[in-house]
Amino acid sequence: MRSRTPNAEEAIAEIDKSIAAVQADLAWRQRAASELLPQLEAYDAAVGNNIGLRQQDRLPDAMALEVAGCLSDHRDISLSF
Repeated sequence: MRSRTPNAEEAIAEIDKSIAAVQADLAWRQRAASELLPQLEAYDAAVGNNIGLRQQDRLPDAMALEVAGCLSDHRDISLSF
């Protein structure tokens, strides 16, 4: 294809291979979206509050309320001065 005399038939064959690869990839992605995506979303929802909690930008609201409730006790530190 990069020679001084390009072969049109070889180029068409390569284009056909590329189109077939794109169609196969598209078919796999559509199948995965219908079969795998709901299961992955359910898994993500199940482990979202457990795995990687420290890596998240914000705590989930329910978790933040529990932590705030535990740490919001008043402490008298006036005798420390």
